[in-house]
Amino acid sequence: MNFKIHHYVICFKPIFNTYFHQLKAFQTEDDPVFFISSKLVKEIKPQGQFIKRISIKEVMYKHNNEIYLYGIQDEDIIYAIKKFDASHYEMSIRESLEHKDEIEYVLSLRIFSHIVSSNYHLILHASAINFQQQGILFAGSSKVGKTTLAKRIITHHKDTFFINDDKPLITYQEDTFYVHGTPWAGEERLCQNTFSKLSSIIFIEQGLHSEIKEMTNYDKVIYLIEHSYHLFTETYIDAYLKMINQLIDQVPIYKMIVSNDHQAYEVFYQWYNKKYANMQ
Repeated sequence: MNFKIHHYVICFKPIFNTYFHQLKAFQTEDDPVFFISSKLVKEIKPQGQFIKRISIKEVMYKHNNEIYLYGIQDEDIIYAIKKFDASHYEMSIRESLEHKDEIEYVLSLRIFSHIVSSNYHLILHASAINFQQQGILFAGSSKVGKTTLAKRIITHHKDTFFINDDKPLITYQEDTFYVHGTPWAGEERLCQNTFSKLSSIIFIEQGLHSEIKEMTNYDKVIYLIEHSYHLFTETYIDAYLKMINQLIDQVPIYKMIVSNDHQAYEVFYQWYNKKYANMQ
C-alpha cells in the first residue's frame, strides 16, 4: 500500500487495519520514497551499543550504523523501531501484547514524524479545521476540548470542515505555513487529504471563564515543543527548532481558556471576527 501525505510517498502495509481504514483517502499509485514495514515477534532483545535513554519508557541503541529505538514496559522490551537508512524503517512488536494494533498505529506516526522532521516540517497534537478558507489549529492536551470546539464551529458554519482531528502536518513552503491532513486522526478518524494556509494556532486550557489572550514568545516555544512530536534522534534538531522559531515569527499563536462549550464558541467567533475582519 502506497500512500501520500503532502509530497511524502510511503510504502506501508500494516498488519492490522483497525486504525488504518482511513488510509484510502491517502492512497496513491506514485512510486514510494520511504518504506515502513512491521512484524510481530515473540521476543525483542537490544542490539548494539546503548546510546541514551529517551524517556522512562524508551532507550536508543546503535548497531552497525543502524539506529534502534526500544520501548520498555516493566523492564521488558515491548517494541523496537529500526532505521536502516534514510528511507527504510521497520517496527517490531511483541506478539504477546494487548492492543498491538494501537501500538502499530502510534509507532507508524512516530516514524512519519521522524521522516518529516528532516524537511523542516512537524506534527502537532491539535484539531485542525478549514474555517473561512483559513487553517486554524486548536492545540493542547487530550480531553481538553479541542474536538468539541472544532465540531461546534463546523456545525455553525457552512463549508467549514476538519482537516485533521489529532495529528496534522505543518509545512513551510515559499515563506508560507500550511496545515495538511494525515491518516493519524484520533478516535473518530476525522481527516481529509487536503490542506489550508495556516492562519493561527490556539492552545486550549480549561478554566473558569472563556477568553483568548496573547502569549509570550517564551510560552509559545514551550507549548509548541510540549505538543509537537519529538524526534527519536538529534540529527534534525536544528531544523526542528528553526521551524518553531519561524512559526512564532509568522503565525499568530494564542492561548484560549475554555469554561464550557457554548461560551467557548461565542468567544472564539467574536474574537475571530474582530481579529480577521478584513478576511470576511
